[in-house]
Amino acid sequence: MRKIIIGVGVVMALFTIHNAQAQDCKVNLESISGTYEGACKKGLANGFGEAKGKDTYKGEFKKGLPHGKGVYTWENLDMYEGEFVKGKMEGQGVFTAKSDQEVITGYWKDGEYIGKEKDPFNLLNRGSSIMSVKGVRLSGDKDQVDIVFLKKGKRISTQEITLRKVEGNFANIIQNGFKKEIQQINYPFRVMVSGPGSFEFKISQPGHWEVNVELMAN
Repeated sequence: MRKIIIGVGVVMALFTIHNAQAQDCKVNLESISGTYEGACKKGLANGFGEAKGKDTYKGEFKKGLPHGKGVYTWENLDMYEGEFVKGKMEGQGVFTAKSDQEVITGYWKDGEYIGKEKDPFNLLNRGSSIMSVKGVRLSGDKDQVDIVFLKKGKRISTQEITLRKVEGNFANIIQNGFKKEIQQINYPFRVMVSGPGSFEFKISQPGHWEVNVELMAN
């Protein structure tokens, strides 16, 4: 009987230590920082665990943040299952809206949905007079694509270039200095461009993009 009592005492002591460790294990994302159960390292959630606050997350953590694969459930029961990087949705995943059961599959970057393709900018083809085509997302505040042609690193006129839409829609095309602006775009957007050089590209992530086209020197 004495051994059993001692054993129970040890178990209770370990349980108390475990609880103290769990309470000391911090989650660095405010929306899920109420309670935490799971692996811990240096006082931070690290490894597999479950955190509950206003929202709930169950999955992999690193340095106190969702990092790796997991399931995030919002207060309204919307849910995302997929990959996270430093507390934000990033990588492949599935979002399900509880209200209407809408399901969105594809890729996320920095917490934003970028479409069904991993790379939101895709160069589909280019003519021999073009050295390179690079797409850069400037911001998410407006849905616009600016096309800029360069030769030897200097901007040249885009006055003569023509566009043929393949996918998506837009409201206006205007000439603004040395760039052609395609405004009020509905994404995904795919277009063929003809001018000093011909190429075709597709953008799946909404936002303000700049497409820089470097022509051959000769």
